[in-house]
Amino acid sequence: MKPWPEDGSTVSVEELLPPVITAIRALYRLEQVSFEAAYDGYSFDDCSVAAVCLQPDEKLSKENLEASLEHGRDPLQVTVEIAFQLGFIQGRRSLKKEVGVLRELLSLYIDNLPELGL
Repeated sequence: MKPWPEDGSTVSVEELLPPVITAIRALYRLEQVSFEAAYDGYSFDDCSVAAVCLQPDEKLSKENLEASLEHGRDPLQVTVEIAFQLGFIQGRRSLKKEVGVLRELLSLYIDNLPELGL
């Protein structure tokens, strides 16, 4: 397994996803049965995670799946990228919530510094 960068930096999607896709292909016999898929899940509420901000249902349309193939990305890769992007958004939302709680605690502490004699 590859170690994460020691400086705490992120790794590109192009580096992260291929081993996951390779593992899926090694574990399952996959047969593509359609060139479009219905999607009724969450949207991307933050388009900074995608170079081109297409929502999952748009990425899974026949037109966009065919365009992805022309760029060397098959439907499995597109689907795994959607899962990655949703996970990224989930992580950011979770972090924002935690930071908000920490801000409130810090604000309470600062507001009470005179009473603490500091």
